[in-house]
Amino acid sequence: AGMRYAVVGFDANGKRVFDSGWQTGATYTLGKDVVSYRLLFSYTDNRTMTVEDTLKIEKSLSIIPASAIDDWELPIM
Repeated sequence: AGMRYAVVGFDANGKRVFDSGWQTGATYTLGKDVVSYRLLFSYTDNRTMTVEDTLKIEKSLSIIPASAIDDWELPIM
């Protein structure tokens, strides 16, 4: 089974302003209104993730600026 992720974005007041739904692509770009975000991970077959699975995700995740206008790109590898 493959992995999927969702990105939930929040504005400066902590209000949820964005929910990507489940994604499987390698990158995701957040908009300017998002000042913080939460990443959710799941197997596509909904099996339970182990501590080892979580550590693998953590090691392969990087968050980098996509541009100078405060957009963010999230590569998932």
